Amino acid sequence: MTALKIPYDQFSPEALRGVIEEFVTRDGTDYGEIEVSLETKISQSKRI
Repeated sequence: MTALKIPYDQFSPEALRGVIEEFVTRDGTDYGEIEVSLETKISQSKRI
C-alpha cells in the first residue's frame, strides 16, 4: 500500500473531520481505562 502525504490544510473542514473520525474510531485504537467521547478524541487529535 502506498501512502500519500497530503497537508491537512488542503482538506475542507468536513473532510478533515471525516479523516480524523475514521482514525480515532478504528478497532484497537482505544486502550484507556476511562471512556473518552468521540468529540474529545477528535478535539485531542486536532491539537497534535
